[in-house]
Amino acid sequence: MLRSLVGSEMCIRDRMELETFCVPRWFVCGAGTGGTASTAGRYFRYKRLDTRVCVVDPENSVFHEYFRTRDESLTSAVPSLIEGIGRGRVEPSFVPSCVDRVDRVPDAASIAMVHFLKHKVGLVVGGSTGTNVYGCFRLLAEMQAAGETGSVLSVLCDSGERYSSSYFDPGWLQEHGLSPERLQPFLDQIELFWEHGNWTEIGSSPEQVGSELSRL
Repeated sequence: MLRSLVGSEMCIRDRMELETFCVPRWFVCGAGTGGTASTAGRYFRYKRLDTRVCVVDPENSVFHEYFRTRDESLTSAVPSLIEGIGRGRVEPSFVPSCVDRVDRVPDAASIAMVHFLKHKVGLVVGGSTGTNVYGCFRLLAEMQAAGETGSVLSVLCDSGERYSSSYFDPGWLQEHGLSPERLQPFLDQIELFWEHGNWTEIGSSPEQVGSELSRL
């Protein structure tokens, strides 16, 4: 079940204590500077909580490859389409030792999730929230396939109201390679998991959906 917890840190903590699985199995977030993910990872480790951190990284961002290789010279000449997350260079505030996993999320998947949340759930959110929630769905599917139970926590970090001329504009989407034909497979994937709990990866694996990276 998708729940939205809004309020102060204390309020959210109190609300989480009412959940069946009050200590999340995973915390999912995107990385702009990487500071949120690294700080969360430090906190979970300090408190000795059984919560792992998954960073979801959009196309044309270096964090996924950096987590895999630890190559600090990585750069990307193509900017991320997902506003607020993704970087063209390694940020010093991203500490890979505080993160357990980095998943690449296709831009089409992020935007498909944005439209799914608007029409199915009534939440109008931006692209980075779409990336986060898509990553949550993928982790929940993996947990289900492995027979694991638990909760997955993320952040609804941006309102979609200011994206009427981009993520909700058919012309903008078409111009940036996000046509209805490109989004539809991900919409179908998300809908199938929401309704029936079935998940199938589309096209390339998370590790293969990459970006134009170079080394300084």
